[in-house]
Amino acid sequence: MRAVPMLSSGGSVGAPHGRSLGPALLLLTIGCGSGKGTLEGEGEGDGGGSGEVNLDGDEFDGPGPIGDEGQIWCESSGGSAGNLFFITVAYDDPQGPADVQRGDVTAAWADDGVEVWTAAELLVCLDFDCEGSFREDVATFAPVACSRVDDFVFTATLRDRSGNQSDPIPLEIGAP
Repeated sequence: MRAVPMLSSGGSVGAPHGRSLGPALLLLTIGCGSGKGTLEGEGEGDGGGSGEVNLDGDEFDGPGPIGDEGQIWCESSGGSAGNLFFITVAYDDPQGPADVQRGDVTAAWADDGVEVWTAAELLVCLDFDCEGSFREDVATFAPVACSRVDDFVFTATLRDRSGNQSDPIPLEIGAP
């Protein structure tokens, strides 16, 4: 059974066994905030931009997420899993980090830009970082292989809960 704070006869919030919850509730109330970390308004400058800036200095041109940087690299698992690709993307979103949940990764030929594949929802996003991985021997990801990684360019696209999409985020080849 869960204890529920009750109003005691003295008019203050109380808990079972006569303990007062007043100071704890005051601290809880003071400690709560929106957590968005954005500043809105006009400032000095040339007047361009939306006027909404997060604490990392990213300026939002619209309601969708923006990618800060991304990497893709390959590692040998040393076992039966073969070679594994890992992907990380740093992002921000005007509605906060919890608004972005998934992202797609696209591979294209480096010489002509022709798309080879797009893996929908390969990236899982949480707290300003998206991560994903895939095995090079899975047919879906052919012909991308560790030995040929420089033959490709990779991009990530992130979406938030409202369906807003980021611009393609170039992924640098190499571990972070």
